Amino acid sequence: MIHSSRTHGGLLLGAVFLIVTLCLTVFVTAPVCMAARGPAKTLSVKIRMVVNWEDEGEIWINKGSAIYTIGGMLTMDPKGSPTVQTGGKGVMPIITYKPQGLHGFYSYEEKIYQVKPSLPDCDPLYTKYGGSGGFQIQESAGLNIRRFGSIAAARISGLSADKKAFLKNMPGMAFMSDYYEFYLGGPGTRRIVSGNKRVGSECRYEEAEKKLPGFSLGLQCKLPQSGSMTGMHVWSAETDGRLPPSFKIAVCDLPPPMGKRPYVPAKMDAGKVSYNVSWNISKAEAYDIVMEPEKKKDPCKALEHRINEIRLKRKLYQSQKVKQYCEKAFGGEDGSAYRQMVGKLQAYMDQQEFETYQEGVDFIDGLEPNDIAAVDYNITVDPTTGMDTDVTDTIDEYSDRQQEALNEKMENLLNNFKDSGCADQ
Repeated sequence: MIHSSRTHGGLLLGAVFLIVTLCLTVFVTAPVCMAARGPAKTLSVKIRMVVNWEDEGEIWINKGSAIYTIGGMLTMDPKGSPTVQTGGKGVMPIITYKPQGLHGFYSYEEKIYQVKPSLPDCDPLYTKYGGSGGFQIQESAGLNIRRFGSIAAARISGLSADKKAFLKNMPGMAFMSDYYEFYLGGPGTRRIVSGNKRVGSECRYEEAEKKLPGFSLGLQCKLPQSGSMTGMHVWSAETDGRLPPSFKIAVCDLPPPMGKRPYVPAKMDAGKVSYNVSWNISKAEAYDIVMEPEKKKDPCKALEHRINEIRLKRKLYQSQKVKQYCEKAFGGEDGSAYRQMVGKLQAYMDQQEFETYQEGVDFIDGLEPNDIAAVDYNITVDPTTGMDTDVTDTIDEYSDRQQEALNEKMENLLNNFKDSGCADQ
């Protein structure tokens, strides 16, 4: 019994030491000579929040809906993403991303009816409000990816089965999970929607307006091995005497003690308010940061990289989605604006540091109008760098001309690749 007690006491101290060590290493950084494969510098975000309600009282019926759609980019914050050296490799226990011009769109509708109209000949509709519009989110958003679980698993992988089982039941190990946190707050200025309200003893309506309540979203979810950061939750809740209902929403699927409130507002069967939240954030890929001296560049690899750059740039000029966006945003005759848009997309792709040509192809094929708009808003390029400074072509004319020039460059590079013996390697 004494031996068993001492053993478990030692394990307890070891578990506490492990948890404390992992927490402290978040703030200890180490120099990285070469990042063999690091986390993505930017992530795309797509979010949709829908709130519907219908509250019927003895005097009034209030029903309405609010829809918020959010899109844009997040960029990694180096200060909030420290690198820790362990076992000859660099790890990032926490990776922090900040908004890079998130933009949103809202649509709001609310109608209030009298159950028993005071004026029998009038429409029971007493008041209605409605409106929609766009907005930018500059600071009140962010994402934290926490990989404590992966680090802990690596450190305890060599322990015996009974020690692993003991550590698994430790209260503090609940915090040793891989999970992500996303937070989003509405714009500082509260939106105003217009409407009509019945006044007086006649069936007469006057213009009216009201301020919308602020909105927010908080996500705290497990990070699966796949790295997928997507989800959808639908639930109902009560109004809690508030109309319109609360637009401050949160979802959490973490185990206790972290996941005390899985839904905010609290889930309630047959509630008068329904919440529908869905999100899709770029996949959090696994990565390694190797702590070793930088190696000399392979000339054949450099040439292959340049060839792929030209191929991807040519594909951008072939993209009908990019053309359609520019035709709608700038007009079909504005080849100059189209040229700058392709330049911005290319600059953004350079920031991503795609590992393979196919990753770049998938990015271009997956572009949607919101993605292109986010790049257009956030990326700035020098209009005189590496481009024609005086463009009078239409979008199609400029696209065709650039593709011809890129085909010629491609042919020269391929010849160099073959003449250098790289094709034989």
